[in-house]
Amino acid sequence: SLLLILGYRNFSFQVRSKLAGKSFPVPQRNKFEMGSSGTYKPVNTTSIGWRFYAKSMLSLMNLDLRFLTRSIPFLLACTGFLCFFSIETWDDLNGNSRISDTFASTGRLVSNLLKSLPVFTLMILTFFGSEISWLGKSSRFDALELSSPFPRSYRIYSKFLALVVLSFLLLSLGIGASVIIQLLKGNATIDFPLYGTLLYIIGYPLMLAAGIIVAVNAMLPNKYLALAVSAVFLAITSSSLPALFGITQPLVRFTSALRADYSDITGWSPYLKSFFWKNTFGTGILLLFLLVAVGFHSFRKRSWYVLAPWALVMTLLSAWVMAPAMSVPGRESINEERKNYELSYRKYENLAQPAILAVNTRIDLFPESCSYRASGQYQ
Repeated sequence: SLLLILGYRNFSFQVRSKLAGKSFPVPQRNKFEMGSSGTYKPVNTTSIGWRFYAKSMLSLMNLDLRFLTRSIPFLLACTGFLCFFSIETWDDLNGNSRISDTFASTGRLVSNLLKSLPVFTLMILTFFGSEISWLGKSSRFDALELSSPFPRSYRIYSKFLALVVLSFLLLSLGIGASVIIQLLKGNATIDFPLYGTLLYIIGYPLMLAAGIIVAVNAMLPNKYLALAVSAVFLAITSSSLPALFGITQPLVRFTSALRADYSDITGWSPYLKSFFWKNTFGTGILLLFLLVAVGFHSFRKRSWYVLAPWALVMTLLSAWVMAPAMSVPGRESINEERKNYELSYRKYENLAQPAILAVNTRIDLFPESCSYRASGQYQ
């Protein structure tokens, strides 16, 4: 009680302005500061030059990245992924009672990254992409953003670049964890060029997903509706979910990473060629989404006439090339082939069949061309 009395007598607990009680002269308005009618007349500002747009876009991208990387949910998610990936990879390399220890080769760790990193990064991009897309409106800062002399299309591009940089940061985090595991094991060499291929194998599909997320959030009027639509769209285009409904065309999964295991002998085999055409198809889809999101009013007619045909050409060309080569037979056709095989050869079931007594084979491997040549004799 004594402290309260002393504090009340010696200190003031009210916020008072130092300028209270003082009077200031009211400045006289100049007749040239206002129009002849006495009303406010706004002045149209013009901003010309690619340097202005580039600096403004990079500034907005830096603001979004600071908001993302300094948030506690993002740091907790990254910590959880590092713990999960490190534990799973370490146990996989150590083996168990049935499987012995394996070398911590770069190919083995790259295959482990392909299994876990894309799914985690897609979830991060979906959630935080929605956050930065609606950050101005949720903080009631959108009115000031819209009043600035900066086109709406470049705001969309800045958020797209922020998500792309974020995906590459997460990819670098996974590569760094893999390198540390290899250093701790110390039984295999580190192949940095092979880690660099992940920038294309994982990074490019993530870039397509980032663009789709930003475009969906820019087109839809509600935050949670856009979050749900982008999550469902990425679940369809990055997983095997369409196969449950009979859709087996690989072009549908254009936001998924390369689904293949790296081999020290044959590398990625012939999968990179089909992966390239799938990315080309995804690039055309991304350009179409961005064109719709930006709108006709934000583009010059010349830009629209140039970009839209290119997007359509890329999409149709890659679909025409990939559709025949990557068509997968349905379950009904496979069952029909099995049925015809059994009906044709079941009559020989009880007859005496020839048995192989000795085999002498020779197999020549050619890793450069992903091929082999086999010859042999059977007795």
